[in-house]
Amino acid sequence: MALPSAEECLSYGLPAFRLEGRVIAGFAATAEGGSYYPFSGLTLRTLAADLEGWSRTRSALHFTETRPLPEVLVRKLLAARRAELAAPKRPPTASRRKRPRTRVEPAPRRRNGSSRG
Repeated sequence: MALPSAEECLSYGLPAFRLEGRVIAGFAATAEGGSYYPFSGLTLRTLAADLEGWSRTRSALHFTETRPLPEVLVRKLLAARRAELAAPKRPPTASRRKRPRTRVEPAPRRRNGSSRG
C-alpha cells in the first residue's frame, strides 16, 4: 500500500483518501473505466511527461479495465501530491490577491424621480 496511514473519506461526492487532514487522491468509476483525481491542478501538470499517452483533463487522469494505472505511476502521483502539500504556502499573486473593498456612496435620491437637477 502506498499510503498506509491514509484514511478513507468522501470529497466532492467521490471516494477519496485523506492524509494528515488533507485530501490527497480520489477515484471515480464510470461505464467506460475510471478516473484518478489528485485534487490539485498542479499534480497532473507536474507529471505531464509521465502522463503522455493517457487520457486526461485538467483535474483527472482516466484509465480503463484493460489499461489500469501502473502502480509506479500511482506512487509518482501520490509523491507529487504529498510534495505539494508539504511545500510552504506561496503568497497570493496579484490576480489572486484580495483587494480592499471601496465603499461606493449611493447617489442622492431626487424627490420628483427626475434625473435632472
